[in-house]
Amino acid sequence: MEESKILALSGSPRAEGNSSLILDKFLEGAGMEGVKGEKVIINQLNFKPCQGCGACNKDGICIIKDDMQKIHQMFEKAKGVVLAFPIHFGSMSAQTKMMIDRFQAFWAARHVLEKPRIREEEGKKGFYICVEGSNVKRFCRNAGEIVEVFFEILNIKEEGSLFYSQVRTSPGIVENKEALKEVMEAGRNFARELK
Repeated sequence: MEESKILALSGSPRAEGNSSLILDKFLEGAGMEGVKGEKVIINQLNFKPCQGCGACNKDGICIIKDDMQKIHQMFEKAKGVVLAFPIHFGSMSAQTKMMIDRFQAFWAARHVLEKPRIREEEGKKGFYICVEGSNVKRFCRNAGEIVEVFFEILNIKEEGSLFYSQVRTSPGIVENKEALKEVMEAGRNFARELK
């Protein structure tokens, strides 16, 4: 069986919320281009936050043995990565940020050991989607800057992003047919870039 080229991560605490539905549409679009994807609900993973212990400075590997080991491997194998997350308290959800922080081992591999776990020449690409209930644009900008730095550290080239505000119910995004169409088209375009 062919491995998934796109790793899609939902950072919502709701397994069937807006972020998850958006990723389904994104992957549906990618599938129309013959590119497979796999969705992961971060909140269903069993993992601890980064402990800031510095152990990964020795070999670029996190010493905490939990579900993040598998996520690290999935990042290394995937050709493209897409994150979708809700805004909580003015930035990305805690689930999303906790996962990002656990990539400290990748930072150490690249900047301490000078042996990046993802090399720039691999041409990995990234995309992110932010959903919020309010209409405060700086909240998504705040979260977006975190993702952009995350991609940069991991040698993942950002291909684009989408922001949806005033989505107050879950999954309220279903009422926005134009948004779902836009997400699906973004998935198609992203898939084309991976071929």
